[in-house]
Amino acid sequence: FRWDYLSRTSTPNFDIFLENGVTARYGMKNAFVTKTFPNHFTLATGLWEESHGIVANDMYDPVLNQTFSRSNTSASRDPAWFDVG
Repeated sequence: FRWDYLSRTSTPNFDIFLENGVTARYGMKNAFVTKTFPNHFTLATGLWEESHGIVANDMYDPVLNQTFSRSNTSASRDPAWFDVG
């Protein structure tokens, strides 16, 4: 939600988080591809898409010859997609 929502109402739990955590006063600049996975990987790694390589919500692995889709819940639990070797 917008950065200024916290000043519109009482948010005691968010206030505790803000006192002990980190804030982004003016929000976050989205990654250029405004899809879920590219933005999550940008947040998690601090890298842009051209560096982390995630440019869509679906990904193809030529080694496994498989497509990973965010909407496929069984694939999202498959360790083959998370094994870094």
